[in-house]
Amino acid sequence: MLGLNNGGLKSKSYDNTWDFDASDLTNTKSAVCKLWLKHNTGLTGGDGNPCSQWDDSSTQGNHAVQGESAKRPTIDGGGLEFTAGNSDHMTLSSGITVSAEEGFAIFTVLDIDSFGAVQGIFSQNNNIFIVLNDADTLRVKSTDNNVMDFTPALTADTKLILTIRRESGSLGQFHIYINGEKAHITNTALNTQRNTQSYVLDELGSRDGSSHFFGGHIYEVLLYDTGDLQEKEVTGICNYLKTIHSIT
Repeated sequence: MLGLNNGGLKSKSYDNTWDFDASDLTNTKSAVCKLWLKHNTGLTGGDGNPCSQWDDSSTQGNHAVQGESAKRPTIDGGGLEFTAGNSDHMTLSSGITVSAEEGFAIFTVLDIDSFGAVQGIFSQNNNIFIVLNDADTLRVKSTDNNVMDFTPALTADTKLILTIRRESGSLGQFHIYINGEKAHITNTALNTQRNTQSYVLDELGSRDGSSHFFGGHIYEVLLYDTGDLQEKEVTGICNYLKTIHSIT
């Protein structure tokens, strides 16, 4: 475990063996944890039943809720199972505002049943959303429309950690990580990898609760904003998630 000092990380040598525990995830030095839908924690409904609420384990109170029983995903495997073709999705009780030129990072532990249909991850409305167009294409849509092809491609029906990170500042450079390893964005035009626009993220598993419904499991979600997570913090968070979810 990393020692904590005034709510941040103590100095230590930067390497790729950082060991985080749960307390470290909400005490990062470089960014603020705005959402933590924690594995096997705070799920209302009971295993095998529809979920009406997934409690936020950060200090922000951004619980994921679904008031309509027909639209509730099923509690399974310590997370939620979303049925492809259904209208399953969750809405955050308080939307997370990411300001223009502000850094953010989303860590999602998931498996996707199959590719071919667009998979919604987070959204604000029909025009502002983050989706997977396919196993190797991420789309971030706001005023700008960023379609990023990447390698290696994701594998269907396989539990993995997908991390989407934007640097703060006037460039808004995006990075994609799979199980903590940085993917290669193959688009050569830099404007396809950059977006400085603002977002209010409040829908999980769809585009605005009306389309691009996710099909598969979401086992855990962490969202950070306000500042840039250091690469070593990304590594530490992913190492924690890999241990919890037995991902190699």
